[in-house]
Amino acid sequence: MSTAGEKVLSTADEVRRCKTTEQLIEFLGKQDLGLDDDDFKIIHEQKIKGRNFLSLNVDELMQDGLKRGPAKTIAEFIEKIKGEGQ
Repeated sequence: MSTAGEKVLSTADEVRRCKTTEQLIEFLGKQDLGLDDDDFKIIHEQKIKGRNFLSLNVDELMQDGLKRGPAKTIAEFIEKIKGEGQ
């Protein structure tokens, strides 16, 4: 429950606030997406931050080295959170 004057952030806004790769990885780790250390290592190696993350698609994620399963999971998560509030 939010109090008067408290702004509730959408999930996409929370992602945008991830200014470092480490912040994004920490955020994704809390989302129960089934990602493992190998997946997070690739995100870290690619230096993906919040704003970059929201523009990724499954093909780009796979080109970065993610396996098809995690890439599809992440791409579906991105589409879901971009559609919140619409």
